[in-house]
Amino acid sequence: MTLNTGESVYRGRGVGGATRGSRAGSRANSPVPSSIAPPPGTGQWSAPPEASHALGSVKTLREYGGIKELVRDRLLKDVIEATYAKCPAGSWMILICDDRALRIISAVAGMYDIMERKVTLVEGLTKRRAPFRDKTAIYLCRPTEDSIQRIIDDFENPIGGKAPYREVHLSFLSRVPDKLVAKIKACKALLPHIRGFGEVNVDFIATEASAFSFDDPTAFRRIYSAHGDSIGSEPPSSLGYEEKVPIHLQMVNQLVSICATLNEYPHIRYRADPEGGRTGICLKVALLFKDQLDQFVASNPEWWYHGGPGHSERDRGTLLIAERAEDSLSPIVHEFTYRTMVHDLLEMEGEKYKYTPTTQVDAAEREVLLNDNDECWAEFRERHIAEVTDMLSHRTRDYISNNSGAALAKDAGKSMTLGQMSDALKQLPEYRETISKLSQHIHISSMCMHVFKERKLKDLAELEQTMATGERENGSKAKRDVLHKEMLATVETLDKSLALRLIAVYIISQQGILAKDREELFRTANLNEIERRTIENFMLLGVTLERPEKRRLEKIFSSRLLAKGRNDINSEYAISRYKCYFKEVIEELIGGTLSFDKYPSVLPMPIGVSSGGASSARSARTRVPGSTGGPIRRPTDKKMFSGGRQIIFVAGGACYSELRSLQEVMQTCDKEIILGSTHFITPKSFLDDVAILSD
Repeated sequence: MTLNTGESVYRGRGVGGATRGSRAGSRANSPVPSSIAPPPGTGQWSAPPEASHALGSVKTLREYGGIKELVRDRLLKDVIEATYAKCPAGSWMILICDDRALRIISAVAGMYDIMERKVTLVEGLTKRRAPFRDKTAIYLCRPTEDSIQRIIDDFENPIGGKAPYREVHLSFLSRVPDKLVAKIKACKALLPHIRGFGEVNVDFIATEASAFSFDDPTAFRRIYSAHGDSIGSEPPSSLGYEEKVPIHLQMVNQLVSICATLNEYPHIRYRADPEGGRTGICLKVALLFKDQLDQFVASNPEWWYHGGPGHSERDRGTLLIAERAEDSLSPIVHEFTYRTMVHDLLEMEGEKYKYTPTTQVDAAEREVLLNDNDECWAEFRERHIAEVTDMLSHRTRDYISNNSGAALAKDAGKSMTLGQMSDALKQLPEYRETISKLSQHIHISSMCMHVFKERKLKDLAELEQTMATGERENGSKAKRDVLHKEMLATVETLDKSLALRLIAVYIISQQGILAKDREELFRTANLNEIERRTIENFMLLGVTLERPEKRRLEKIFSSRLLAKGRNDINSEYAISRYKCYFKEVIEELIGGTLSFDKYPSVLPMPIGVSSGGASSARSARTRVPGSTGGPIRRPTDKKMFSGGRQIIFVAGGACYSELRSLQEVMQTCDKEIILGSTHFITPKSFLDDVAILSD
């Protein structure tokens, strides 16, 4: 099947076109020039034949390249290439983005990808821009009052008194409210220049192949604040909202965007509010999401979904709506996979890491972007740090010894024939680039290990693992009184940030401790009032801080540690044996054993769907085979999936250990799993957010 852009991905419409069922008449009679009106009776824009592309042959998201590649295709093909197809031959275009759109497109494409598609310049919507009256402009932005007004200002108050661009194509990241469509229609200076008007359902950041984020770090506080959403209901300006939007509505709008992009009309399950629960966020999101997605489907008859009529090669997916409060432990337990350590132990600015090489005299500071464009990072990020350091060392030695470019770089061509020198010269640039990349990761992993040893994290992690699993490394059961003495001895030697984190792990994992024991730990760690309040604020996430004193006979039979988490029997490392809560949830979901009491469905699940029809999840250490001829291993097989997608959305933030865990499950079964969240968190950012919940 050939999918035109007007059908599911790029749901365009003429400014005056009929849309959305009963609301169609509200836009049917605007004075739109016939040259930009949609085909009669459709109310939708269709890309020209050369801009269409077939998706029917793509069996899985993994084969397609992941959700990141899917979004990349939407933006580059369905927006930029489709626009160019309508431009005069040989012309160039200007791409104008608001901050949100720039972040979204930057996550999936580089400047070269954009410019090779006849875009000569990318500019910010909020900046004053020079006119290019002989060029076509593509506006890509969120449909907000501010963005629309800036577009209008470009034409009502242009530099030099003339329209700044020859033609305009308006592309919005999500649905444009009727009042803003009316505002565009009312601008007589802009209207004659509009040649395209569309909505692209990509109002999210595709962080990698199997993960997405709404990039909203305020969500956690807005969900769990002691003062409710009212104190934080003003979203950050980077999200493009200028009005106060309830957090559950904001999340729903973006989840609809995700499902529209994935062509998913999923079954919906959600975390039932536990007894005494306060927020009810999962139920709110689940019910409103169903209504909003139903409206989207009803008003877009050309949109198709997996498992729907004519698309039965895949089943309908399942969306599981969860929240951060279900598991407050995983974000703060130390983990020693490469990515988690980098974000936990090093100073990161998003994906950016800065360092100064220590092997060079007067070396300048370097800046490294750790994302999918770095193949070493993509390969190593979910591996244990012990494996990473060992593999980097071996790879570098092997590459140098087996590469003729290395010989030329080292010996300047001595004892080489002309033929050998010619081959070496061809390999020299690649050699230097590869060695540079490997050297970067040797430095970064070495810095992680330096901090690991400096903070004595091995001993600290063993204590955390014992508390989280209830067992020592040798499998023996730990006793509470013994552990409490170990805690007192340990927190006395730690800096306050590590002590605070360890105390939080202790209290959460044990589902509360005696009030006198907590106070003793606070005094020993010398925590101040703000740090103590951070621990107390965990109550707002449903954490039990205090357990009652038991009578003497009860103490005898309850001296063992409780275990908040379970041992991962497939873990190869003793200090990494704790199993994330959401890993167990997803295993139960795809195995058909996830409790409907804890995770009910909005509508009754069809027979057979609840089981996922999946293979059971087995070892968490299955490796993806790689090529054998180079320093960077690229996967050679394509993961083929059966059944429907499993989309896990965590309101309030997801951590990198959870992303690693879900990817491990996906490697061991035939199900495609996508993890999404309002944002991704680190131990520090999580504790910082908890600290201000009562402010």
